[in-house]
Amino acid sequence: MLKDKIIERRALREKVLSTLYDSYFNNNGAPYRLSMDDLIDAPEEKLAYNYLVRKGLVERSVKGGQIHAYMITAHGIDVVENEFLNSIEK
Repeated sequence: MLKDKIIERRALREKVLSTLYDSYFNNNGAPYRLSMDDLIDAPEEKLAYNYLVRKGLVERSVKGGQIHAYMITAHGIDVVENEFLNSIEK
């Protein structure tokens, strides 16, 4: 069902953004490195990263063709923190 797929995809994007948020703060602002080989069998995850880049929540740079470095933007940090604060205020 389309509704279930939409919910699943949104949850995946939120998980990816949260992972990048945690990585940013746990690694002194260093980018999160990901080999494209890791995403060969995960097309939905690859699309999630691409979506977040296009939305301006994440920046991507390519290192050596196969390694992509992802870094959450200031706007991405605000989105994660606002979502968290909104969830605990409910």
